[in-house]
Amino acid sequence: MRRFSSDTVKGCPKTPCCKQHTRGRKGARQVLLQARNLVMAAAVLGGTVLVGACRPARSQPEGTEDRPPPLVSVAEVAEEHVIPQYELVGTVKAIQRSTIGSPVEGRVIEVAVELGDSVRAPRSDSGELGAPRPLVRLSSRLIDLDLAAARAELRRLEQRLAQLRAGSRPEEIARAKALLEAARASHHLAEARLTRARQLSELNSVSEEELETAQAGAMESLHRLAAAEANHKLMVAGPRDEEVAQAEAEVEKQRQEVARLEVERERHTLFAPFDGFVAQKLVEVGEWLSVGDPVVELVALDPIGVEIQVPETIVNQLVLDDEVPLRFAALQDGDGVLTGVIRGIAPSADPQARTFAVRIRVDNPLRDEHYLLRDGMQAKVTVFGAPRKKLLVPKDAIVLGGTEPFVMTVRSGKDGKRTAARVAVEVGAPHGEQIEVTGGLRPGQLVIVRGNERLRAGQVVRIMDGTGGRAEKGRGGVAPH
Repeated sequence: MRRFSSDTVKGCPKTPCCKQHTRGRKGARQVLLQARNLVMAAAVLGGTVLVGACRPARSQPEGTEDRPPPLVSVAEVAEEHVIPQYELVGTVKAIQRSTIGSPVEGRVIEVAVELGDSVRAPRSDSGELGAPRPLVRLSSRLIDLDLAAARAELRRLEQRLAQLRAGSRPEEIARAKALLEAARASHHLAEARLTRARQLSELNSVSEEELETAQAGAMESLHRLAAAEANHKLMVAGPRDEEVAQAEAEVEKQRQEVARLEVERERHTLFAPFDGFVAQKLVEVGEWLSVGDPVVELVALDPIGVEIQVPETIVNQLVLDDEVPLRFAALQDGDGVLTGVIRGIAPSADPQARTFAVRIRVDNPLRDEHYLLRDGMQAKVTVFGAPRKKLLVPKDAIVLGGTEPFVMTVRSGKDGKRTAARVAVEVGAPHGEQIEVTGGLRPGQLVIVRGNERLRAGQVVRIMDGTGGRAEKGRGGVAPH
């Protein structure tokens, strides 16, 4: 074995390695120790290594030993009908929202609700317990006076109609009959006086004036008799049908006037048109309201809607009445995922975003008599597209980290060896443990799902079971025997 000494180091040419001896004996000793270590290592390995005093030792060249091809696990590329899923962010919106306006003008004398209060609409059924709470009351003193006067007039007209329908009283008929008999007696007396006056006139016993007076008296008594007879007939017959009908019409007209004033009075008290909650209170006591001025804003929370904006590329894949899952970050304790139904798809898009509004209806869950979903909350909605054919590979087959994702496939050569090939792909939507891909793959092709991270294109590989069989379709693992 060749040994190195300090003299040998001193005699070296001026190479970069040997420049260390110019720094003194200390540097020369370090070089000598390094050289001895290299010689000893070479002796252990059983080889003879010739090392120059100023040159580093050469390492053993690579590939001197044959290594077996790496083991890999494979799966088949599957072609299946998949239903694409799209996750979109939406906003909870009340299906019913209304700003209640004043139907009449007047001064506010009471505001019975506050922000967030629950309100109920009046019910027509008699089974409801208690009257609903009003929203706002306006002063109705003037309308109360008009209503009282209209009701009094109605009572007068109703009494008159009742009088006409009842006809003449027996006492009135008897009085008319008595007047008729008196008129007849008076007429008989007048006729007798006229007869005597005529007889005396023929004897020239009465003047012409007395005869004319007797004639006038007889004529007057005759007309009084006719009037008494007509009056008696009217009393017996009662009022005419036309008079009764006219009185009935006047009564009905007054009833409608009373009803109109009652409605006008009711309009001074505002109630909720539907069950809901007060979103805004817009008036206070003492304010003067004109017709149409806003009073309160109401929202209904059950059922409630979720509105999402859907891109034009998938809007035609949505179907009305389809069920969709919704997740709400505001809900906890297992209430975060609910099921809704697509109820409406807008026919026109937002001109700027090119998205279509889609309304989803969902039942609002209750807890401690309070609805959990509130207007304006955020929701994540998963919508489903139309089924389509797609190539699927296990997620483990995708290799990331480069400029583009790729998979390593297995190719069989004429010599029976299997080699790895790199195929660039585009990744699509996930489906459980698998994922959609597009690229240079075909159904049934083998892709490597284990051991693919360090493989090089063209490198020989072995299937994990060593039989060369194909892997189970669409699943990673060992190929079957």
